[in-house]
Amino acid sequence: MSNVESVSLQRKNPEICRCSRLFFAEHDLIDRKDGKLVASIYSTPQSLEPNFGYREQLGIQTFGVLWGQNGFDSRIINIIEEGIVESALSPIQLFHHDHGTLTIILNPRFRRCPSDFIDAWQGIAFNSVFDHLELRCLYEKDNRLYKDGRQFCDLVKTVISSEMLGIENYNSAHSLFDEDWDEYNQEDPREKYDNLSRLDEQSQMTIFDIDSLDDDPQI
Repeated sequence: MSNVESVSLQRKNPEICRCSRLFFAEHDLIDRKDGKLVASIYSTPQSLEPNFGYREQLGIQTFGVLWGQNGFDSRIINIIEEGIVESALSPIQLFHHDHGTLTIILNPRFRRCPSDFIDAWQGIAFNSVFDHLELRCLYEKDNRLYKDGRQFCDLVKTVISSEMLGIENYNSAHSLFDEDWDEYNQEDPREKYDNLSRLDEQSQMTIFDIDSLDDDPQI
């Protein structure tokens, strides 16, 4: 995984920031030539590993959607929400819908593809608001990707190579306000200590003496 921007796709702020109560829109990917929406990148808290093992600490899963010719489709959002509710999202890197087929691109660390995972997503696809989608689970290097044409295969490879798709531990860099703290982080350590000492002295002064309280307060 990389965080180097693609030569064919350009990142931009998401057109629809609040698309779900269960996951967050990171950015859109548009075609550099015509400005058309190609994909969107999302993130959500994740307590599972790609192989469904439990993580020692809560992580952040980043995944994407390759849109069809008509761009954003809220029905895909509904499908992803169903996957999150079913705790079946962790092995997935990309979603795509085209001609009645829901294609899921899987994390290469997820190799077993157990029947309960397939059953869960078949149920979601079959009962989706699209009305009975066929499910197809693939990997980035799967030759079956070429059945949808070289353009689709190249898009899958481009998005996966240029975006940090997968699950990683949460850290301060994930905070939406991380840049606001840069000035504080660059402060001289001695100044930090002095500031903290002054704050500690002020906090001690504000602690009131319980013995000075009136034992029989007037109401």
